[in-house]
Amino acid sequence: MTMLLTKMEVRREGANRQSIMKREYEDLIQFAPIILASTTIEEAEHRFREDGSLRCLVIGNEHSEPIGIVMRERFHEKMSKRFSPALYYEKPIVRVMDNEALIVECGIETEQLLDMSASRSEERMYDSIVVTRGGKYVGILTSKQLSSLSNQIRLEAKQKESEVITSTRGALHSILTETEHVRQASADGKSHADRMIDETLTGKTVLDQVSSAFQQVSIRVENQARQTKKLTEHTTAVADAVSVIRSWSDSCHMLALNASIEAARAGEHGRGFEVVASEVRKLASLTKAATEQIDETLHQMMEALTLTITTGDQAHSEVNTTLEGLNAALSKFEQLFRAIAENRNRLDQVDAYAARMAVTANEANRQLQTMSAQD
Repeated sequence: MTMLLTKMEVRREGANRQSIMKREYEDLIQFAPIILASTTIEEAEHRFREDGSLRCLVIGNEHSEPIGIVMRERFHEKMSKRFSPALYYEKPIVRVMDNEALIVECGIETEQLLDMSASRSEERMYDSIVVTRGGKYVGILTSKQLSSLSNQIRLEAKQKESEVITSTRGALHSILTETEHVRQASADGKSHADRMIDETLTGKTVLDQVSSAFQQVSIRVENQARQTKKLTEHTTAVADAVSVIRSWSDSCHMLALNASIEAARAGEHGRGFEVVASEVRKLASLTKAATEQIDETLHQMMEALTLTITTGDQAHSEVNTTLEGLNAALSKFEQLFRAIAENRNRLDQVDAYAARMAVTANEANRQLQTMSAQD
C-alpha cells in the first residue's frame, strides 16, 4: 500500500536535497584572478587583453579578502571613452571597481543564493558573484551558471512535485479503497446487527410468552393448593362426623345388648322387645362396619391430599425458580439488545466517518488532477 511521506522523512529528504544542491553550486565555482586594490587600471586592462575569456577581475586586500569586482563589459565601456586612458591608467583599480558586488560565503543554501542574486539591481543582474570560504576568496559564479542552476532546480522541483502528486494519488486511491472496504464491512456489520436485533426481539417475545404461561401455571398451582387445603379441611370434618357416628353406633349396640338381656329376663313378655333389640344390634353392627369403611376411605383420601399438597408445593417452588430463571434470561436479552443497538449506532458512526473521509479523499484527488493538468 502506497503511503504518504512522514514529517521526519520529508525533513530528511529536504536536508539531503539541500546538501546535494550545495555541492552542485560549489562544483560550479570558477576561478577568476584576484588582484590587489593597489593594482593600476592599466595593469587591469592588460589582464583583460591577455585573456579574452576573462569576464571579470576580483579586487582583494593583502589577506585575499575580496572587496569588489570589475566586470569586463563595464570596464571596457568606461575605458573606451576618449580621455579615459589618460585620466585613469595610473589610478588604482578601486576607482572603477564595483564595491557593491555580491559576495557570498560558500555553504549558504542554494535558494538563498538564488534569492540574493535575483534581488540585485537590473544593472548588476548579470554580474558574477564572488564566493568566499572563511572570508577568503575562492572563486566566482557566473550569471549563466546561476541560470542553469536555477533551471535545474525548477526541473527537479517539478519532477519531485510530479512524484509527490503520483505518490499522493496512489495513497489517496489506497485510502479510497480501504474506505470502501470499511464502509462495506460497516454495512455487513449493520446488516448482521439488524438480524441479531430481530432474533433478539423474537427470542425476548418467546421468553415473554413462556414467562406469562409460567405465571398462569403458578397462579393455577396456587389455586389448586388452596382448593386442596379446603378439601383437606372438609375431609377432616367428615372424619370427625364419622367418629361421632361410630360413637353413636357403639352406644346403640350397648343399648340393644342391654335390651336383649332385659327381654330374656322378662321371658314370654319380652319376646317382642327381643326382636326389636336384635334388629337394633344388626343396625349398629352395619353402621359400625360402614363407618370403619368410610374412615378407611377418608384416611386414604387424607394421604392422597397430603401427597397432592406436597407435590403442589414442590411444583410451585419449581415454577417460581423457573420464573426467576426466565426473568434473568429476559434481563440478559435486554442487555444483549442494548449492546447490539449500541454497536449498530457505532457502526453508523464509522460509516459516516468513512463517508466523510471518502469525500475528502475525492476532493484531494480532484485537486491533484487539476494540479497535474496545469503542469
